[in-house]
Amino acid sequence: MWERYFSIERRLQRGIHHGHFYWLYQPIVELDTGAVIGCEALVRFKDGSGTLYPDEFLPTLKATNLTWPFTEMMFKHILNEFNNSSQFPDDFKISCNIFPRDIENANIQKLINNNQLVNSRFKFTLEIIEDEYLEHTKVQEALRELREAGFDLAIDDFGTGYSNLKELSNNTFDFLKIDRAFVKDIESDGVKLSIVPLIAEIAAKHHMKVIAEGIEETHQAKELLKFGIQSGQGWLFGRPESFAKLSQQVAK
Repeated sequence: MWERYFSIERRLQRGIHHGHFYWLYQPIVELDTGAVIGCEALVRFKDGSGTLYPDEFLPTLKATNLTWPFTEMMFKHILNEFNNSSQFPDDFKISCNIFPRDIENANIQKLINNNQLVNSRFKFTLEIIEDEYLEHTKVQEALRELREAGFDLAIDDFGTGYSNLKELSNNTFDFLKIDRAFVKDIESDGVKLSIVPLIAEIAAKHHMKVIAEGIEETHQAKELLKFGIQSGQGWLFGRPESFAKLSQQVAK
C-alpha cells in the first residue's frame, strides 16, 4: 500500500487535484524583430516527494485515463494566469500540447463548449504530434470543427515522425513546427541542411506558417529568415520561464 501510494500514477492523480502541476512558458518571437508574439506552455510537476520530469510522467498520463482531466486542468490554469494580467495584447498566441488519445476519443471537441476558451481575447494553438491517426476521417472532422471554433492547429516536430503530405493538402493545419534537430544542423553539410528550406516550401504551398524550435544562435535565426521562416523559439530568445518573467519580457 505504501509503494502504491507513492507510485507515479497515484502522485499524478493527487497532483491533478492538489495543484502539483505547474507551467513554464517559452517565448515565441518574430525572427526579424525579436518581438514576443506568443509562447508555448510547458508542463512541470513537483510534490512533497520531489520533482518528476516530463519524460517520467507523460508516459504514465498516456497509459492511464488521466489525459483529459490533465488537459482540462491545463486550460483552466493557463486561462486563470493570463486573464488576470493586462501585460499581454489581444490575440497573443498561446500554444498547448494535446494528447492524441483525446482527439481520437472526441474529448478534445469539448473545448468547443468551453466559453472561456472560445471567447478568449488570446489565440490558442493546439499542438499535435504527427501520426497515423491523423488520417482517420473522424479525426479530420474533429480538427476542422476546432478550427471553425477559432483554434489554430499546429503539427509539432514536423519531419521527425509519421509524415503524410496528403494530410497537409486537406488544409487542416495552420502551422508546422520544425524540430530542433534540423535547426541545430542547419549549417552542416548533411542532408538536414536541405530539409529546412523544403519544409518551408511545403508549408508555403499549403498556406501554412512555420515555427522553428531550438534556436540557440543568432546565425541560425538569420539562416531561417533566408528560407522565409518568420517565427521561432529557443534559448536565444528565452528558456522556459515563469509566468511573471514572461510578463516582464512582453512588457519591455
